Amino acid sequence: MLVAEIEADLGSASELATVVASLAERARREDDMAVLAALALRIEHFYTAVETLLLRIAKVVDGVVPDGDTWHQRLLKQASLEVADTRPPCLSRKTVEVLRPLLAFRHFLRHAYAVQLDRATLLNRAREVASAEPAVRMDIRTFVAFLEGLLKVGSG
Repeated sequence: MLVAEIEADLGSASELATVVASLAERARREDDMAVLAALALRIEHFYTAVETLLLRIAKVVDGVVPDGDTWHQRLLKQASLEVADTRPPCLSRKTVEVLRPLLAFRHFLRHAYAVQLDRATLLNRAREVASAEPAVRMDIRTFVAFLEGLLKVGSG
């Protein structure tokens, strides 16, 4: 079940990255606040899909989910660490560094109620999504292969 849920979250993140790329292209051509708002929301949704995937792994495999005010940052850190006798890292440290600005953007977006959206900033975040998606996909597919290996050993 965990592998299927991870794959579904990964698929959602990939689909969102495609939508982000499309909206970013529109934002380059059009001066439309609705396009910028949609782009901002989809960037936030991309990061949320990745974070949901990491939460599933933390709960089921690690048995511990960070809490407190900085749990989002600590979840990324946890995902980049090997858990002795349990699992390899879920994400490379390089992938985590690509994701950090997207986490910061999500935090900004959720708490910036009266801020005007900046096209240049959104286009930069869209480029970061374009870099993060293949890195996350590669790291998580490697991690899923590890999980599937455990399932084969456990059933054999």
